[in-house]
Amino acid sequence: GTGERYIPFWQEQIKKLHESVSAKVDNFAEQIRLETNKQRVEELNEIVKQAREILDSVAFDGSWGVHNFKYTEAMLLQANELVD
Repeated sequence: GTGERYIPFWQEQIKKLHESVSAKVDNFAEQIRLETNKQRVEELNEIVKQAREILDSVAFDGSWGVHNFKYTEAMLLQANELVD
């Protein structure tokens, strides 16, 4: 019975964090358009790429944190830090 209570909670928390970080990454990517320094644009695009790879790996897993909640949360927080 414990899993029945915790699994939906974990998944909801991870999905909310994923949505939040995804929106932040999208916003970050939009801001890159304002940058005029070509080298800086390349650096910033690499950050976006790394963050999106993390987001994709969480989404593609499909468990939304059930397999390893703490690791999944840490990955999403890492993506968040990349765009901070």
